Amino acid sequence: MDEKRLTTDSGWRGAFAMWLIAATLLGAGLRFHQLGDASFWNEELYTIRSCTNLGEMHRSKVLGYVPTALGLWFAGVDPSELSVAEPETWRSLGVTEWWARLASCVIGIVSIPLLGYASRGVLGWRAAGMLSVFLAVSPWHIYWSQASRFYTQQYVLYNLCLLWYFRATAEASRGRFAASMVVLLLAFLTQPPALVICAVFAVDWLVGLLRGERVRLGRFGWVAG
Repeated sequence: MDEKRLTTDSGWRGAFAMWLIAATLLGAGLRFHQLGDASFWNEELYTIRSCTNLGEMHRSKVLGYVPTALGLWFAGVDPSELSVAEPETWRSLGVTEWWARLASCVIGIVSIPLLGYASRGVLGWRAAGMLSVFLAVSPWHIYWSQASRFYTQQYVLYNLCLLWYFRATAEASRGRFAASMVVLLLAFLTQPPALVICAVFAVDWLVGLLRGERVRLGRFGWVAG
């Protein structure tokens, strides 16, 4: 079914790379525009404060704070020094809105070509190209790409998980299925609520069972999950 879909809009295949590049450049411009203009808000301050003790944070969400910590390191700021300082003094230590948000911005930009390319086998070339453009101009996605929070990271991880899962189960691909489970683990380590994806898996498995389908990778799928 996937190959048939890819063939029906083959005219878009040659232009797909150009759509992806244009969407990525557009998305980058929108996300870097006024990236550091707005002042920190409470949840961003909480994120920065959490970066000061990543070693003590529960492992189920530590990955969600690593990008902000890396942004601070690139700015020459040692996050551990912030734990003994008040937020009002952080700016004097080198903490700025731009550097704190940089990692989320980069993740948001990278997610445009990544999800666009990953979706072509499920949606087809034309729809995947349009998806990348819509994602580039999405107000929700732009907003969280300009915030020092974990939402864009979790978004790209659980969407990659879903895309690879459906591609794997449609084609009985063990490699893609295993990859989707690895990405699910990374999404969980970003924030535990990512496990809500398992409800989608359960519904898909139940529908396949009711329809008598056997394209769910059977025992391998359960073990990998």
